[in-house]
Amino acid sequence: MTNVLDLGIIAPATFIAGVLILRSKPLGYLVGCSLLVLEIMLLPMIVAQMVSQLMAGITFTPAQIIGPMVGFSALGLSAFWVMVILLRKTTDTVSNSGEPLQQAHA
Repeated sequence: MTNVLDLGIIAPATFIAGVLILRSKPLGYLVGCSLLVLEIMLLPMIVAQMVSQLMAGITFTPAQIIGPMVGFSALGLSAFWVMVILLRKTTDTVSNSGEPLQQAHA
């Protein structure tokens, strides 16, 4: 089931977001940020699943515990870094557009 979601939805959405971002389309940033949040949230989910399985008595080798933690930590931190870059670019685009920013009045 995971392969179907990854290859059928996530991979095409990532490709589309990348193309739209390269063309500076707002929808690309929206889809890209959504996918990055999904990737960032995988780390706590993987940790919670591992803890739950260990508490249920399922045994793992150290490599089976460390491998996913290191891999998803690297992916999560990379996604966070890219998210920061995208948000800075989005902020720069809005603030440097030459149009005054409108402020909400209370």
